[in-house]
Formats: sequence, C-alpha cells, structure tokens
Amino acid sequence: MMDPRRSVFEKRLMPVHRIVAVGGGKGGVEKTTVTALSVLTDAASGARVGLLGLDIHGAAAHLMLGMNLSFPEEEGLIPISGPERIHFMSATVFSGNRPLALRDAEVSDAISEMLDVTVWPELDLLLVDLLLVDLPPGLGEAILDVIRFMPRAEAIAVATPSLPAVGVADRFLSAVGPLHRVTGVVANMVEDQSIQRSEEV
Repeated sequence: MMDPRRSVFEKRLMPVHRIVAVGGGKGGVEKTTVTALSVLTDAASGARVGLLGLDIHGAAAHLMLGMNLSFPEEEGLIPISGPERIHFMSATVFSGNRPLALRDAEVSDAISEMLDVTVWPELDLLLVDLLLVDLPPGLGEAILDVIRFMPRAEAIAVATPSLPAVGVADRFLSAVGPLHRVTGVVANMVEDQSIQRSEEV
C-alpha cells in the first residue's frame, strides 16, 4: 500500500533540484564534518544549498555551521538561514540541545514531521545528513525513511580505512544502491599510501 505521506513530502521538496544523502552507518567517520564542509563549499561557490539533519539522537551539524537555533514561525516551517545563506533544518530546531529519547517508530514519526512541515525554497542542492552513531545491527529508521520518502535522493557513503567502517559503508550502499543513485564514496582520514587500497575495498 502506498504511503500517503510520500506525495506530501514530494510537494515540499519540489523546489529542490538535487538531493544527496550522506551516510555510511558507522560512528566516528565524520559524516557530519563531510556534510558541513560540502554545504559550506557549495554555498561559497554561489550555489543555493540546504542541509537537512536527520540525526535524531546526536545531531552536531548545527554546531559545525554555527547555527542560531531560533524556532522559525511561518505557515509551515521556513528553514533557518545560516552562514553563506545556507538553509538549515534539523531536529535540534525543535529540541535545542536537549536530548530526544525516541525509539523505533517515534524516530520515523519525527523525521516524517520535519519533511511534512518544512517549506524549502528553490535550492540547487539539499544535503541530507544521515549521521547514525552506534546503531544496532541492521538499517536505522533515518535510512529507511530516505529510501521511502526521498526517491530522488542520491547516496554518498563516508568511511575511514578501518575494516569495520568499510564493511558498514558497504552494507549502507547495498541497502540504498538498488533504489538510489550512488554518487560516490568519501575515504576520510586516509593517508596517501592508503587511498588506493581503500578505493579498491
């Protein structure tokens, strides 16, 4: 049965030309750092960019971007405007620095609510930050929701040279690859002599 929320999300995301989901599944590989630097670089080059943070439990993108988390009051929620006119939305807009004790379907409900109420302006690129830290084995709600609700999203995996990080990134790509275009893999914290080996893995 088709989820009726999907048509609502597609309408909200219609002004966005391109969506890229940054994931990998393993904590400590600096997915949020890669995402934040990417959005800052694209914005500095003149692109209209946004960042949607879907990390419910350990959000940090707002700290890296120096965002003022004032709650946006509009018909629907207008993303916060940050440095280089970056448009930003995250669960931290609702919770501030307070922890969100959510589990299972509650995580999906929180993500669905953000997708439902956020009114994105016309953007060249929206980076979706999937920072999933120390999740149990299997796919987390954030990844499953991107697969279901953002069919246009491309996928980028972030990994370090460690065997666990590469293995988890491979599982991430195996999950999203059949349904989404895989744009690339970021080999983070890699010494020059290790780059070729990491790419081969």
